[in-house]
Amino acid sequence: MIAEDRMRVLFAEANPIPDEAALVLDEREVIAYLAILEQRISEAPQQSSRTNQPSRYRGPAWAVAVFVVLAVPLLYLAFSGDSDQVADTQPTPTTVAADPSPEPTTPPSEAEVTELLNGFLEARIAGEGAQQYLNDPEGDIPLLYTTTSGAHYERAEFEPVRGIDWPYGFKAFKVRLYAGDTVVEQLFFTPHDLALYPDPARAADARLGLEYQPDGFGTDIAPTTEDGQPPAMTYNFFDGEVTLHAAHPWVSFGPGGPIKLIPKGSGPTTDGAQRNDWDRLLLVADPSPPGTHCLTGPAPADAEALAENIRSDPELDATAPVTVSGGGTGALMMDLVGTGAIVHACNGDPGSDPVLSSGKHIGLIPGYRVRLYLFDAPEGASMRILAIAIDVPESRFERAVEGPVPVVEFHAP
Repeated sequence: MIAEDRMRVLFAEANPIPDEAALVLDEREVIAYLAILEQRISEAPQQSSRTNQPSRYRGPAWAVAVFVVLAVPLLYLAFSGDSDQVADTQPTPTTVAADPSPEPTTPPSEAEVTELLNGFLEARIAGEGAQQYLNDPEGDIPLLYTTTSGAHYERAEFEPVRGIDWPYGFKAFKVRLYAGDTVVEQLFFTPHDLALYPDPARAADARLGLEYQPDGFGTDIAPTTEDGQPPAMTYNFFDGEVTLHAAHPWVSFGPGGPIKLIPKGSGPTTDGAQRNDWDRLLLVADPSPPGTHCLTGPAPADAEALAENIRSDPELDATAPVTVSGGGTGALMMDLVGTGAIVHACNGDPGSDPVLSSGKHIGLIPGYRVRLYLFDAPEGASMRILAIAIDVPESRFERAVEGPVPVVEFHAP
């Protein structure tokens, strides 16, 4: 047995390749990605054997196999992170046997997509039958047949925009519908529905349809606008006692999830990890200024008293509160920045000035600015004060607050 063969045997014995059914999802995604690379390499045109470039030693063929086998466990460890640090926030990876590995789907032809979009837009102008062109015929599409005022569409057009290449091959299009002087624009994706629900048993029934996502898969293109203005989405908090209306680029990925600001220039993505560091909008019920040693300070009587208490904090530079209206509900608005003289910290974070406390502490990091809205809750509510905080780096502050005042509704508990 030659040396290379002997090394291959020893490596295979020490590093058995697991059966696909025993791989966790992240590992199978890596294998699928490596398969794509292998396919692209094999399909690349071969260069002539004659070249003026000096030859290079490429090493034995088994070296490639060693890299591929090592890549999966190493990348999986990188994705998993330290279990002691993420145990409270990340689920333990579980074995997945039934679902297939994500693989690139064959993109539909340009003619198929054009026919699909033309049929969809013609149906919207006709006022019926548009749902048959959707991946989910029961899905809710805003302004499907008419504008907000009830005007019917007269003509329409579409243009391609940035989609999602891997692993599903989602093409994206912005459609534009006209009703008199009113223009409605919407974002649609054209995946094969087998890409959304990768069940091989459904392959024979798979179809091409349009996909509408209220969050646009996290792209900075608003999923819907009317005359350039995105409609507000509705989000419920505190067991339905508070309803917040916020428009794109503020989005929430799932019921009860945090509301996040899509970064400028962001493209659509199905990777939730890319959204972890997005700026957030926070809601706090009955906040109080932190007291000594980060204990909750005295509860203020109303929003005005809380604003004055915050302004008296020597560690904060706060603007005078201004009365604004959030959909008929009055609020006090103020901006906060740190003075840089951080005397104490909460939650073990030495780089954050505590601003508000309500079971948990909201701090102000140096270099950040907070836009704060303070609402007095109506009589009978389970809270006295509702605070909405937009906490972002100063370089992104203007974009985060350029929209209208958050619209808030209170409901009887």
